[in-house]
Amino acid sequence: MVELICLGVPGSPFVVPALSGGGAPGPAALATTFLGGQTGFYEDLAQGASLFQDTAAITPSGVGDPIGRANDYGPGGNNATQASGSARPVRVATAGSFNGSSHFLLTPFVPDISGITMMARFSVDAGSSNIGDAIGMHDTDNASVYCILSVDASGQPRCIVGLSNSIALYASDIRGAGFVNLAATCDGSTIRLYLDGTEVATAATVGVIPVFYPFAVGARNRIGSIFTSFFDGEIEKAAAVNRVLTPTEISDFSDNWSAA
Repeated sequence: MVELICLGVPGSPFVVPALSGGGAPGPAALATTFLGGQTGFYEDLAQGASLFQDTAAITPSGVGDPIGRANDYGPGGNNATQASGSARPVRVATAGSFNGSSHFLLTPFVPDISGITMMARFSVDAGSSNIGDAIGMHDTDNASVYCILSVDASGQPRCIVGLSNSIALYASDIRGAGFVNLAATCDGSTIRLYLDGTEVATAATVGVIPVFYPFAVGARNRIGSIFTSFFDGEIEKAAAVNRVLTPTEISDFSDNWSAA
């Protein structure tokens, strides 16, 4: 859990720790993700909290309603003792906000040529354009190959692995749809794109999976020192592993992330 998010600017990124083997944090699906010794990363930018609504103020009818006034009657100043028996908790979830121009996180994770899975849970506003990469790397030094999970200017989710024409694209605008779970796998020959746990597009891989530079979250790491295609929106979670997850595992991740 990241409680204070330091979003980097080019030249001074916040570095996300790598994961290897078992013991990875996060949902139950992660318990088996790294057991084969594969490397990857898992970044949780959500900061969930339960705020307790005092019924003397506005009683919300749903988790998206305004909280109004929340009182704490505990002697230590942090207990959730209620002013009324009818008061109820309201869960509030947040995410990392990326400005589309300079914010990003840098991971030490480098893809493997044998296969990869990329996943992100994010939200983009209805009016956004040139949204950018949720996870990305572009190796211009070695045949100009890509490994990105992104949303294009028309709000369509896509994955590019290999050359620029190696694209799995879902032709549906997801802007303004709230948080969605986007995932993609590539085994070196086929790209599979998943939206909220369901496969929505496939494409043949043209070229190879790039293996020289680490991933960025919220941008595209170009040759290890230049960052482009900044993400405009909120990213709650992001992960990648050097293994092709099964459709069932992808669905499990989506279910866990949606319920978290």
